[in-house]
Amino acid sequence: MIRLLRLLLIFAVIGWLPCATATATATATAPLKLYNWEYYSSERLFNHYRQVSGREIHELYFESDEERDRVLFGGRRKEFDIAVIDNQSIESYAAARIIAPLSQRIAALVEKQVPAVFADACHNYGVPYLWGSLGIAYRRSKVSSAIDSWLDLLRPEQSLTGGIVMLPDATELLIPALKAAGYSINSNDPEQLRQAYLLLQQQKQDVLAYANPLDVVEQEEGKEKLVATMLYNGDLDTLIELTGHEDWQYVVPKEGSAVWTDCLATLSGSEQEPAINQFFELLLTPQYAAWLSEDSGYATPVESAKSLLPKTLLDNTDIYLPADVREQSEYYGDVSASSDLRSRILLSVIR
Repeated sequence: MIRLLRLLLIFAVIGWLPCATATATATATAPLKLYNWEYYSSERLFNHYRQVSGREIHELYFESDEERDRVLFGGRRKEFDIAVIDNQSIESYAAARIIAPLSQRIAALVEKQVPAVFADACHNYGVPYLWGSLGIAYRRSKVSSAIDSWLDLLRPEQSLTGGIVMLPDATELLIPALKAAGYSINSNDPEQLRQAYLLLQQQKQDVLAYANPLDVVEQEEGKEKLVATMLYNGDLDTLIELTGHEDWQYVVPKEGSAVWTDCLATLSGSEQEPAINQFFELLLTPQYAAWLSEDSGYATPVESAKSLLPKTLLDNTDIYLPADVREQSEYYGDVSASSDLRSRILLSVIR
């Protein structure tokens, strides 16, 4: 009987070992799953990470902050290891324990490599990834004079009618109207938001679509119809490439706009912390931070990476904004007090 039990134990161990080994191997080589905006990464960086770690990075894309929030707050965060979170939202993600704080080693590296304005934006819960601005892109050949105001988009000249795209986001959509009316992009004042709403309602007849402009121009019809749009500054080169039109111009309107920092954060429950930290270290290494800036078209928060960038990119004031433009603009702030009203405005405008 004892011998039989020993044999059964041996068989059980033998049967278990391959399974355990396979599980450990799968964990050791499992890809990092990144939830990100499209056109917002670097294949060179991903390829280098694969070479040094033996892991792939698999991306899944969201089209708006609201979509990302629905997915991650809705219980699907275990489908991902890391996600791009904007500086406006990262505190709410941390409070809900959807993301994990940085390890001490990575936090120290952030402090060493990144200016405080970007490090503080991520609140020790994310590695500063890229930063940029929101403005207007328009085709120079389609307008009678240069666009320099949000009112040029909200009360457009005839040539722009039916060719304007606005971002379908409760925060972004209100920015042009709030700034045009002289208010903060972070206003929670119901009367100020009502005035912004009226401006957006008056504009509706001139709007081609409430959508991501890069999605619009992936359709042949959209390539020709789109003549002016709200745009994140780093998307200009992609817009030119997708449309085939070289006359696109980006501008931060004279009233100012929004400046933001995006953070790359670890999702709570991920079992890939060592692999994630290895990727974070690459993001904070000047050479690879420069690759990310060059390939994405956005500005790097890693100060020492700037000396490694092509002069044409570093001198591009649409990407690396001059100090006076940054001072005129605002960081995204807390608008939770007006989130319900903003959502109702969005639905009323886009329907």
